[in-house]
Amino acid sequence: MTQILEYLENHPKEVKIILGITDKQLKKLIENAQNLEENRKYAIMRPIANAFQGADWLKRSNIKRIN
Repeated sequence: MTQILEYLENHPKEVKIILGITDKQLKKLIENAQNLEENRKYAIMRPIANAFQGADWLKRSNIKRIN
């Protein structure tokens, strides 16, 4: 996601032309991409933070183990 966000921020004219969107729509697209990136970071850090709150953090969390 970071590469996409960087491209959106660094090439706004090209993005607007390719997608056929307005300045307002581009701003909203960038905001949404930033929010997704923050959520991704939170999802990665959540298990680490929970680990310091007790050994049974996985049982309490919504994280499912994928085999």
